[in-house]
Amino acid sequence: MDGREALGDGRADFWVVALLVGILASVGLLPLWPGSDLRAHDLQRLAQCVVLLLGAVVCGFACPSWSLRWTGLGFGAAALWSVAQSAHPVVAGQELVLWLGLCGLAVLASRCRAESLWVFVMRGLVLGAGAYALIVIALLAGALINAEPLHARSLCLGFDNPRFLNHCQTVLLPWLAWCTLRDPQRGWRVLAGMGAAVHVGLAILCLARATGVAWAVMLLVMLVAGQRQLAWRFVACVALGVACALLLFDLLPWLCGQRWATSFVSPTELGSDHSRGSLWQRAWQMFVNSPWHGVGPMHYAAEVKGKAAHPHNIYLQMLAELGGPAVLLGLAWVVRTLAHGWRSLWAYSLVAGQLVPAFAAVVAALVDGSFSGNFVMPLSQLLIAVSFGALLSGLAEASSPVARSTGRSAAWHFFAVALVASQGWLLIRAAEQVQRDPPRLRVESPQPLIDNTMRPRFWLNGWI
Repeated sequence: MDGREALGDGRADFWVVALLVGILASVGLLPLWPGSDLRAHDLQRLAQCVVLLLGAVVCGFACPSWSLRWTGLGFGAAALWSVAQSAHPVVAGQELVLWLGLCGLAVLASRCRAESLWVFVMRGLVLGAGAYALIVIALLAGALINAEPLHARSLCLGFDNPRFLNHCQTVLLPWLAWCTLRDPQRGWRVLAGMGAAVHVGLAILCLARATGVAWAVMLLVMLVAGQRQLAWRFVACVALGVACALLLFDLLPWLCGQRWATSFVSPTELGSDHSRGSLWQRAWQMFVNSPWHGVGPMHYAAEVKGKAAHPHNIYLQMLAELGGPAVLLGLAWVVRTLAHGWRSLWAYSLVAGQLVPAFAAVVAALVDGSFSGNFVMPLSQLLIAVSFGALLSGLAEASSPVARSTGRSAAWHFFAVALVASQGWLLIRAAEQVQRDPPRLRVESPQPLIDNTMRPRFWLNGWI
């Protein structure tokens, strides 16, 4: 594929694609960034704020006119009401601004309509995933050669908890499988396959239960929707991952006479304190106590006596923090989008288009979000936002593959200015907060350590 042909829609497309490539490459490369005094989660959050500001700037001149449906307006009004009623409105506003930036990133990604553009964009993801996989192999080889103790956590490089890596892998794998199928250059297909195999192997090593459930549901949906080409390529990637886990993480250490110091990562090791039942019960009680506007964005983390700063369930989290009306409006838009995508999968049989992997990635993220904090962690948030944008672009391409608006409405100009201003404010606040040790959202907040365990939300410190 000629890069110039892929970017033939103009200067605006060039900057959109360049930014998306950088973002997706950073998802794999940022965890490898050396020499920072910040913990991995906090470094990723700060980098995310920089990315969202850049995205807002590019979004201001690169995106076409748009229409904001009543569900979006209603959700925004309900969210602002929740912020106004919260105990700490500035903190609640910070969370809302973060989500606004992610929405802007999704809108930005929705501009890329052609599959050729998405093949080019996804090479950034392949580059990051491939580099990460090679470093994992190098770390394992080094440990075996030097007869060092083998720890599963040490292979999840750049993440304070292996679960944060699993959140990214949930969304990552459908795209890597698609790249092995659709990229016209063999070298990129091979790199995508290697990255997929190692990431599946790591997920197995970490006993990524929620990720496994999400992949299973996503695979079933793809088969039922008639998208068997991508589904079987996904199965092939998983099979390679299983082989990778057996050969690299089991057979090879055995041949070298070494054993895993902690065996495989156990569910109890990764947070027995995060009992889903108690977390969900707490979230539900918050909703019952404040059903109309919730306790406010981020405010699940306002009670430091809790077991975690988020409930490991995006739906209960939104019910608790935003209230019933906002959740109903938000789910109405999501369900409508998924229904449109489902019909498009059947009507157009787009085995070649970005609609198929985007739909698969979004389904996997929504399933994973029922059991984990993938909608909370910075890198997985970026991947999910881009995948949502890709889904919207695929739907637009399926509905009108030729027509493309380049005008700007007054509503768009207002949104673009507000987006840039809000993301600038978010970055300034984040830069101020990382100067604290550990970073906290409120100066008066106590150091929230329970049993010397961090509870990540916005920062690794967790509580507000």
